[in-house]
Formats: sequence, C-alpha cells, structure tokens
Amino acid sequence: MRCILSILLVITSVQSAQCQEKPFRIPVVTSWEELRALKAIDVGNGVKIRLGVERDEIPQWSGGLLYCLAENYTPTTKGNGKMPFGPVHAKFTCESEHFPDRFDDAIIKDVRWENGRKEPKGSYLYVRALPISRVGIYHVTVSDREAKLLAEARVKGTKDFFHPWMPWLEGFDDPVAPWEGIALPTINRLGPIAFIEPGKTKKGVLPTLLPTLLPTDEKPSLTIKMEGKEIVIRAESSFTTSRPHYHFLARWWVNGEPFVPKQAETLWDFLGYGRVSEEKELRLEFKFRPERLDAKRGDKIGLQLMHAEGEWSWCAETSQGKSCGAALKDGCNIRVSNRIEFDVPKKEVR
Repeated sequence: MRCILSILLVITSVQSAQCQEKPFRIPVVTSWEELRALKAIDVGNGVKIRLGVERDEIPQWSGGLLYCLAENYTPTTKGNGKMPFGPVHAKFTCESEHFPDRFDDAIIKDVRWENGRKEPKGSYLYVRALPISRVGIYHVTVSDREAKLLAEARVKGTKDFFHPWMPWLEGFDDPVAPWEGIALPTINRLGPIAFIEPGKTKKGVLPTLLPTLLPTDEKPSLTIKMEGKEIVIRAESSFTTSRPHYHFLARWWVNGEPFVPKQAETLWDFLGYGRVSEEKELRLEFKFRPERLDAKRGDKIGLQLMHAEGEWSWCAETSQGKSCGAALKDGCNIRVSNRIEFDVPKKEVR
C-alpha cells in the first residue's frame, strides 16, 4: 500500500511540475493597465516580466509589437552573444517556411553589442517588431538567458487588405520617387522605450495606450504639400532631415485606388550615415516616375509619407536584421503625414 501511495505521489509531483513548466500564453494587450495586470514571470535575481502582443492577427505587409515590461531591472549596457530583449531573449519565426529567426537570435550567436549609458533600477518597457511578410502562422517565443522557454504566442498573418508602405526615394543627391519594395519602420532592438521609477505608477507618467508599430492616420503629425517642384514637409517638433531616403516611407494612390507594390527582388542594406541634421521643415525636389506606379499622363496621384527616426527595414525575411534604429520614445518618433494629390504632367518633364 505504501508503495502504491509513493508511486501516486511521484506521479502527482511530476504532473504538478509539468503544469508549472507550461509556457505562459502571451495575450493581446492595448493599454498599460492591461499589461501591468498580467501574470508576472520570475526570471531570477528579483526581476519579473510581463509580456503582451499588440495583435495576434496581422495583415500581410503590416506588423505589430511584442511588449516586455521588466520590473526591478537594471538594463545591461553591453555584452557578447545573442542580442537581449531586456532580461530575456525572444524569437519570431514563420511556421510554414524555413526562414532564419526574424529576430536573428538563430543566426547571430556571437556578436558584441552595446546599449548606451547606464540606467537605474526600475521598470522598463521593451518592444520588438513583428513584421508579417507572408500569409500563415508565426510563432513568438520568449526564453530566459539559459534558453528555458518561458512564454509563447501564435500570430496569424492574414489576407486582409493592408495598404503597404514602400521606400519613398531612390538615391540621395538626385532622388527619384517612387522607389520599389515594401518596408516598415525599424525599432531599436536593445534599448527600452519607457521607464518607471520604483514605487511609481503609470498615472501621470505614461500615456494610457501602449505604443504601436504603425501610428494611426487620425492625427497626422507631419504636414506635406507641393510647392512648385518641391515637396515641403513640416512638423511641430524637429525631425531628422539628413538622408531622407533612409527615413521616409510612402503610400501612393492612382486615381483614388491604393497602389500595392511587390516586394523588391533585391533587398539591399544601407550602411554609413555622416552628419545628422534635425529641423522642423524639409524642402526637397525629386524626380517623379509615374510609370513605377503604372500611372500615365493626366492621372491623379495621391501621396502620404511616414518618417521613422530609426530608419526603415524591408518587410521580408531579412528585414529585422538591422540592429540600429532609434527608440520609440513612447511612439512619438514614427510620424505620418496628411495625404496630398497632384496630377501627372500631361507633358513629360525632364
């Protein structure tokens, strides 16, 4: 009888341990209140994390964010090996295709990384972009520094229509528009985007809603208009005006219909920068090539711009390989403009 009881106790203990080891299912959250109400995951050394995703169904060529709120944490400033996601590691992979990990943890195993100045202990919000380039199922997994699986989420890339963003300009000295391909803003993969001092709450410190990968069109924070051959871009606060082909994305319409580009066949990476300039206004003349939009003389063209302080990356299997990018600053440094219209000249302009 004792033997049977011992066996039952062992089985019960194993089952209990298995239940405890079951990864946390990462839910959809939209507000700070929802994120902070989630179950905390202990990752050791007194640090706890809370995880959420912006959306679990995302149209192809769009994207969302993975959130990690790290509490009682002092950010690591530098190290070797896999790039961290706060105190943990994260992966984003496509189920149906054998692509490298979208966060590059699977292919970048021994790199030196550095994350700026030393920060105090407190609560920090980290985000990672979830770019969707295919229709199908994607998997998000979060593990500790010893590769123990802590949490996971299933994200579905859908066929729902989304008007893609594409690089606006080709070239620097004599820019041409439109360019080609489909892209999304780059998000800083190392630094936190928000900080809460110990003992403080979000009230009066942080906005109600969590940041999103793409801002809404409801309140454009850039204004654009055509003045002769120039486009004039203005904002209430300064934005990076150097190397506009690195920072601007565009959406186009032809006679009121959204232009849907194809992904570029060659996905190039741009390197180097030089002097950085910031202003509240940018005036730029560019060569417009209507044939790249399948437009003809006399057609009405619509244009909307997005400016990303952290530059942009291709929405493709290599897109998030860029480790650069500015922190979101609570979502304020990815800005969209109003939409303008102009006619394709009836006579070719050279």
